[in-house]
Amino acid sequence: MSEYRTLRERYSLLDICRTPDLATEVTLQPVRRIDVDAAILFSDLLLPLEPLGIPFDFIRGEGPAIETPLRSEADLARVRRFEPRESLGYVLDAIRQIKRALAGRVPLRPRPRRHAPDRRSFLYAEG
Repeated sequence: MSEYRTLRERYSLLDICRTPDLATEVTLQPVRRIDVDAAILFSDLLLPLEPLGIPFDFIRGEGPAIETPLRSEADLARVRRFEPRESLGYVLDAIRQIKRALAGRVPLRPRPRRHAPDRRSFLYAEG
């Protein structure tokens, strides 16, 4: 969608995911433009990696890049516990905003997935 491409020229994928107003806008774009039966939350299953202490970024044209992959027991020992509501509160804020904007017109759904997010996230983290 052209609206999404315009936003991506100004913001990174992670910026959009971490900014509730931007995630809300991207989630609502297809709802406004075409007749959809649900809104799909714009987010990414790798977002929990950073609060776990596994920094990453998305490289344009390549995909996710883990800064320091988990390759040893010592690497695994540095993984932190975190409180999701605190560390990923921006996702909850976006969900609240989206639901308000949708006002029951269509349901809000998570992104369809092929694998359990926790397993796939760690497959990426292993590098």
